[in-house]
Amino acid sequence: MARKRVLPSGRVTWQADGTNPQGRRVRPSFNTEQKAKDYEKHVLTKDYGRLAIGRLFPSWYDELYSPSKSWRNALSLTNILIREFGGGTDIRDFRRSTIKEKREKWQKEDGLSNQAVNNRLSILSRYLNHAVDEEILNEDELPKITLYGNSRSRRFTWFTYEQEDALWAEFENEHTRRFATFLLHTGCRHSEAARLTWEDWSHNERRVRFWDTKTNDQRTVPLTDEAYEALTWAKQQGWETPWEGISYFPFLHEWQRCLARVMRKQPALRLTDKYVPYTCRHTCATRLARAKFPALKIAEWMGHSSLETTRRYIKFVGEDLDDGAAHLSRRARSA
Repeated sequence: MARKRVLPSGRVTWQADGTNPQGRRVRPSFNTEQKAKDYEKHVLTKDYGRLAIGRLFPSWYDELYSPSKSWRNALSLTNILIREFGGGTDIRDFRRSTIKEKREKWQKEDGLSNQAVNNRLSILSRYLNHAVDEEILNEDELPKITLYGNSRSRRFTWFTYEQEDALWAEFENEHTRRFATFLLHTGCRHSEAARLTWEDWSHNERRVRFWDTKTNDQRTVPLTDEAYEALTWAKQQGWETPWEGISYFPFLHEWQRCLARVMRKQPALRLTDKYVPYTCRHTCATRLARAKFPALKIAEWMGHSSLETTRRYIKFVGEDLDDGAAHLSRRARSA
């Protein structure tokens, strides 16, 4: 039965409690009582049939995703699929119309972005294809799953300086605020910053080297004054690593609380829940591009494996394109 918990920070969570279909006791936490109850109802039910997705998906998750870097995200999406479709649903009952209805619900009623919907559908597609491999489904029974095109799903957000100042002012924890500053001014991923050691910081040259990266290619990034001050402050705390004690989900929860306060106090800034910690990385690349930093150098700074990735990060606003009007104007050319 879901129970209420009050964390030392004062935040209230609800903890589900039960045994999953593999016989393991699990007690995940949620931000509402209803989500905890839904998890218990749809994921922790013990009387699933042999071909129910509540029994099959968790067992296949261990086989398909547990060794990968994306295991945490895949686990979350697996639980969402079980909750949305119902853990007792027989995998043979999936139809294209059912999936289409669910996809429309996620976007129109739940307000998910195209990319978020695609993430769920991709996991579902992999499980259904695995059912074919396991000879549970025939290939001609496999429902077709259509993903949204990349041009519609890529909606990157980035901070204006006003938005950045307002959000950072809400951080009550100095450690968290300094960490967010470091993310924005280096453009590194959360995992890259979390694995940083003091040996990776070249104090005299004001540079930092990231060894353990998504592409497995090391890169060295120069430090802005803000990033340098953040590391200097962390060093003064006497920690063994620069960002000791920073883990993703507690950091994300504090970020969301601060963001919600800014959205309530300053709606004119037009911040939404799409502004996540990864927005710091988008912002870094965008500001470099608007400063006319060459694309090849941006790719090297960000650790992109291709220029196509760099191009998707680059954002321009109206004033960035004003000089184009002068080039197109016949009057300007004749002047």
